[in-house]
Amino acid sequence: NLYDEIRTLMKTYYNWGELLAPAPIAISVLGQLILMSTQRMDFPIDANLPTGGFKFIKYPKSFRTTLLQISHSGYLAFLKAHTNMDKIRMYNSNVPSHIKDATRYLLSKQELYIVNLLPISLGRIKEAADQSKELSQEVVAEFTTVMNLIEETINAVADTKDKKKIKLKRVETDLKMTEIVKQYSDDEADLLKQKEKQLAKMLG
Repeated sequence: NLYDEIRTLMKTYYNWGELLAPAPIAISVLGQLILMSTQRMDFPIDANLPTGGFKFIKYPKSFRTTLLQISHSGYLAFLKAHTNMDKIRMYNSNVPSHIKDATRYLLSKQELYIVNLLPISLGRIKEAADQSKELSQEVVAEFTTVMNLIEETINAVADTKDKKKIKLKRVETDLKMTEIVKQYSDDEADLLKQKEKQLAKMLG
């Protein structure tokens, strides 16, 4: 019936802990990544700085510091999710009883209940739903910021990597040119020595 269906739906509010279960794993992986960055030389990620600067990255001169920024933003997002989850659970703790009352008023078919009491129960249900929606949107906003920061960081690192590849190509080209010039100079020197020997024989 309607009551059982709504009650089943409301159980989702009590299983949010399962949705947050992967959080420690994500934080652990991020921590390992930060540890790896400390063991290697830090590098800037502003090789291809967009017009107006980055929207989310605060420390483009340091990849390691940017990882710390991601870690801190992720921590705040998970904290917001945990806090708001508790609030949503609290706001909705009485919703099943309000639904039960509303269902009873409707089934009674008594005008007194339907006109006077039903709007009160429905109003409390709507209030809990509105509060839950607002709290959920806050969590979505927090995680959206983290996702945008991570995406911007990935693009910045990719651009930096591409630019380093271009620099490496230029260095390799310069080295090849240097080798060619050196070989040409060596050949010229050998040719000059041969001419000097020939000239010495002619004069001798």
